[in-house]
Amino acid sequence: MSPNNTNNTFDKSNGNVKFTDNSPKKITRKRVLITCGIIAFALFILFFVRSCGDGQSLASKFKLDVLKINTGSGFPEDIVGNTVAKNNSAYFDGCYAYISDTSFTVLNTTAGEEVSLQHSYASPAFKCSSGKAITYDIGGYDYSVVTINGDSLNRKCENKIYCADISSSGVFGVVTSTSGYMSEASFYNSDGQFIYSYKMSEYYISALSIDPSGNCCAAAGVSTNGGKLVSCVYILDFSKQEPVHKYVFENNTIFDIKYIDNNTVACIGDSEAYVINLRNDDYSVYSYSGKIITACCLTSKNGIVLSLSSSIDGKNCNLVRIDTNGNIAYEIKTEYYITDVSSYSNTTFAYAKGNIYAYSPDGTQTRSCKCGNDTKSIIALSDKSVYTAGISEINCCNVN
Repeated sequence: MSPNNTNNTFDKSNGNVKFTDNSPKKITRKRVLITCGIIAFALFILFFVRSCGDGQSLASKFKLDVLKINTGSGFPEDIVGNTVAKNNSAYFDGCYAYISDTSFTVLNTTAGEEVSLQHSYASPAFKCSSGKAITYDIGGYDYSVVTINGDSLNRKCENKIYCADISSSGVFGVVTSTSGYMSEASFYNSDGQFIYSYKMSEYYISALSIDPSGNCCAAAGVSTNGGKLVSCVYILDFSKQEPVHKYVFENNTIFDIKYIDNNTVACIGDSEAYVINLRNDDYSVYSYSGKIITACCLTSKNGIVLSLSSSIDGKNCNLVRIDTNGNIAYEIKTEYYITDVSSYSNTTFAYAKGNIYAYSPDGTQTRSCKCGNDTKSIIALSDKSVYTAGISEINCCNVN
């Protein structure tokens, strides 16, 4: 007679006979509860990830909605300090960051303070990237590396600071004056250990951008040659002693520079803008044709955005977007005096006299909203939310 359960087998190894039960095991209630718990947790995480499309980071949203940490009372929020310069605010990991004459402050979407650090800089400035920011005193000697959690590394330079930058990799650099040269750029890893320096003998470096990997940097400098103003862009590889690329531009002062990716650098000057292709060792040029720049911004998604006016009073500005390949995405005429621009993803925002206007990737004006007439700068935190800095407070505008 054969066994009743066909899934049973006999093991006769080593002369011993063992009975093995290969029948399907019963699913216990405990295993069902564990499985349901895992599925519920996965759905919970998926909900949070998908709901972070408003510019919040996942960590920030979790802290606010679940842990109720640093929850504020909402905007508007008074500025900490007396003044905030136009270029001293930025998007920082789903938050709004600014440096005033007294403090470096990071506000989340509820106006709660993620970071609030006092400083004594005479001329404060900062740059930020994923998770970290560097604050510094232009013309002074002090700087700090600050995390989104509020931890800080405070340092003092031997010479006066010109500019600084920090990469998403955590590598940061500081440009200073130096004896016998026009400027010196020094770089440190995410632990603050020195890794590289380069001294410039021909140009004063006024703008710096470290590539996302933290292996290279682009430094823009200015000088004169035969009575002409000359700008230069150095591309420094931290594994090489001399610059790997050097680009010289006459009659233009480059004041902003950014690595778009590891092979592309975008530059904004007072008379021309450039997109440099490092792989091909060439660049595209956009000339303002005598127009006056009234606002600009650089992002890795939208490239260069410019507001240009033909008149001294700034009326009837042209809004120009140059994509990351150096091509003109659009160049449109407006009736506005645009004094600031900002981008998030594929949306560009322009501020003009108490109003914010939203533009699609092809230059179509899609939405607008009113905001404070005292607005000095705007920062996009999503494709629909824009934060404004006025004389005394920070506010949030929903551009629908």
